[in-house]
Amino acid sequence: MIREIRDDHPKMSTRKIYRMIHPKTIGRDHFEVFFFERGFQVVVFKNYRRLQNRLGVTRLPNLIIGLKISRPNLVWVSDITYFELAG
Repeated sequence: MIREIRDDHPKMSTRKIYRMIHPKTIGRDHFEVFFFERGFQVVVFKNYRRLQNRLGVTRLPNLIIGLKISRPNLVWVSDITYFELAG
């Protein structure tokens, strides 16, 4: 039954499958461990989004040049800082 659900819904989480079946003899955490041991976990790929070009520098246009700032909260500025770590 579990294999049929996984085949029909390959992206469904183990917790959702547990809620669908709601077995009386096994708890949620043990059910998840049981699932993972048999390779039923969903493989999630991270979507890495790079902001730098190949030289490591991003050049974006300055959108506030020529803008008359006349009130608070008209312009917000933020920055992303990257730190290179070992590994």
